[in-house]
Amino acid sequence: MLEILSSYIKLAVDIERGILAGGGELHADCEAVLLENGSKQVDIWGADWYPLTQEVGYESLINIRPR
Repeated sequence: MLEILSSYIKLAVDIERGILAGGGELHADCEAVLLENGSKQVDIWGADWYPLTQEVGYESLINIRPR
């Protein structure tokens, strides 16, 4: 999954189903995979995984949604 961005991995997580997709160039790439496999957009949140520091970042445009 580090091939595209080399230092971190983009993720999208379906918090209801407990699954994630990772490795895309954008969070939206990962989100699209989940949506194609039955996830609901309202249940999907984006994150970044930094393997060297073992940290997670939550800055993602897919996390900004109108209610």
